[in-house]
Amino acid sequence: MELYEIEQKSSFSIGTLTSLFYCDKMAMISNKRMGCALLPTIDNILKKHKNILILIVAISIFLVIFAAYFSIVSRVSKAPKDMISISEQVLDDASDNAMAVTIGEITDGTVVFQEFNIPSGEFAGIALQFGTYERTNNGTLDVNIKAGTEVFNKTIDVNDIEDKKYYNFAFDNAVTFADDTQAVITINNQNSEKSHAVTIYAYETEKSSSSCLSINGNPTNYSLDMQLYGSQTSPYVTIIYLLFMFIVIIGFVLAYIALVVKKIKMTTVFVIALAVFGVVYMFMFPPATVPDEPSHFYTAYRYSNFMTFNFEQRSANGVLMRQGDNIVIKSTEASLEQYNSEIKDFQWFCSDNTLTLVGGDNIKNAPFAYIISGLGIAFARLLHLGAYPMFYMGRFFNLLVFIAMAYYAMKKMPFGKIAIFAISMTPMVLHLAASYSYDAFIIGLAMVFVAKFLDAAYGHNTIGIKNIVIISLIAFVLAPSKLVYVTIIFVVLLIPKNKFINAKYHIAFKCSVILAGLIGLIFVQMASISTITATGEHLITWSGTPGYTISDIIKSPFHIAAVLYSTIIQKGDFYLGSLVGINLGWFQTSIEWYMGVGFLAIIAAAFIMKDDEPQPIKPSGKIWIACLIFASAFLIMISMLVSWTPLEYTYIEGVQGRYFIPLLPLVFILVRSKYITAKKDFDKGIILFSVFLNTLAIIKVYCDILSV
Repeated sequence: MELYEIEQKSSFSIGTLTSLFYCDKMAMISNKRMGCALLPTIDNILKKHKNILILIVAISIFLVIFAAYFSIVSRVSKAPKDMISISEQVLDDASDNAMAVTIGEITDGTVVFQEFNIPSGEFAGIALQFGTYERTNNGTLDVNIKAGTEVFNKTIDVNDIEDKKYYNFAFDNAVTFADDTQAVITINNQNSEKSHAVTIYAYETEKSSSSCLSINGNPTNYSLDMQLYGSQTSPYVTIIYLLFMFIVIIGFVLAYIALVVKKIKMTTVFVIALAVFGVVYMFMFPPATVPDEPSHFYTAYRYSNFMTFNFEQRSANGVLMRQGDNIVIKSTEASLEQYNSEIKDFQWFCSDNTLTLVGGDNIKNAPFAYIISGLGIAFARLLHLGAYPMFYMGRFFNLLVFIAMAYYAMKKMPFGKIAIFAISMTPMVLHLAASYSYDAFIIGLAMVFVAKFLDAAYGHNTIGIKNIVIISLIAFVLAPSKLVYVTIIFVVLLIPKNKFINAKYHIAFKCSVILAGLIGLIFVQMASISTITATGEHLITWSGTPGYTISDIIKSPFHIAAVLYSTIIQKGDFYLGSLVGINLGWFQTSIEWYMGVGFLAIIAAAFIMKDDEPQPIKPSGKIWIACLIFASAFLIMISMLVSWTPLEYTYIEGVQGRYFIPLLPLVFILVRSKYITAKKDFDKGIILFSVFLNTLAIIKVYCDILSV
């Protein structure tokens, strides 16, 4: 009985296992068939909804970046509701166009002392603007603040100081004052030798007072450029940040839909992208925070006076401005303070149109560059708009004319249109185009001139009277805008004879263009040429020391060659970075280095020749273009050597990467080669990647502004 039961159970178990194995095998076959059936379905879904999925992924990336940076913003935006810059308190005694200047080297034993007022409320930190002369220094600075008792004391290594940037001294614990309180700041230097010491920025006032600084006990008519910080978060931080992020994400979505889904023309997408990002940069940088913008604004305002028939401006020693318009020029430092001040003083309309005389620069070169921005100011004044709406109207007009020139250049390019996009969409160009800077006008004009040259030389049409007149007019405006770019007009010598109706047109065209450029140059730049070519000793304005002269260059060519070489070695990376905008504004805001590398990569990719594009430029023509680029770069370096570099310097001071941007269209022609070509058109990828990088750049710059 037991044996039978055992055999029966064994038989049952074996049969059961066999059945289970069979069922499992059938299930595996069934699952495999189901999987094979599902794969085409998933593939179809991916293909059918590819654009939506890509947008979801892209927006998800944006949101992750947004969340990461927002956490930074929430930490760095601890600033008072009414954050006060001490520089504003001294402006009552300063000239109307007061700008921060250096007070000289703070060497070993130097004591800088100044009284200042702390407003009632929380006092959580102070920021001082230092200068390093762009060199390595040694020693330490002891910073002490007293308001009855000691409030703060800290010793810093001068090597931790960045050039032309504020150094933030944050207190461990905020101090609360019930009433306005008089305080004293003392800065002592130890162990810094001459030529290895830092300096500090201050505002010059018209008279000495107790609020002015003293150096080694000697009173001066300067007052330190410093900012006080509280600890209350501004309510505008989140609103502005969210607004910027909304604009750029919508811009990316629209760009993708336009390029990939709707397949809209690249030129149309280009205009939309320039407009969206240009407007964001226009409002992100407060007034006067773009390089040299106060001088450009005052010059444009002069033009607006003539446009509104206020001809008394001609004999005025300064700028005639409406009451209150000068309020927009407060500080060159982009900061949360500037945002708060702008919102506090913002008025849509101005009721008092009485003109008063204020100090202000009058830039005489590049006169054509101020016509459009001056027209914007004049239009705003006719509408009786307030100071800030008037200021942004001028900026907006400048942006519009740059967009128009860039669009026209792209339309006229017979090949390589994406190069115009890549040049125009760098943060450096965008923030210049959205300001009063004449650099944007010059960059746009250079792109138009080179595009017209390429169209005339390698387009399908022959050159007639119309082309001669247009290109000659462009040369007349471009050449005098800056002396160093006059070489660009000589590229017309490469236009072949067979592009003209007859030989007479060929000679007339080239003579007309070059002569128009030279006439404009002599007419506008004669004073600058005389200054640069002067052989007598002259002083560098910012340092008060002797500078190089043309005689020095002629007498010591090998020394000048060594200075040029030293400059390239020491500052080559800075030139590349400031070419695309790693440092923006007055070098007080910046993007990450990898973003800068990304923009350089975009430009490099845009300059690559496509397989189906022609390469009409012969090697001899490229040699000529290389000579023109070298000549212009050499003029840029020499002009800054003579006008901005002290004689004791072994490198050239004052040159920035943005000065080379107008040469990029020529570089585009030079580097195109049939030996390095792209088989696939990746223009759409360049556009989308550029939009993506600009989104990152805007977030980073905004965080920098809030953290100042």
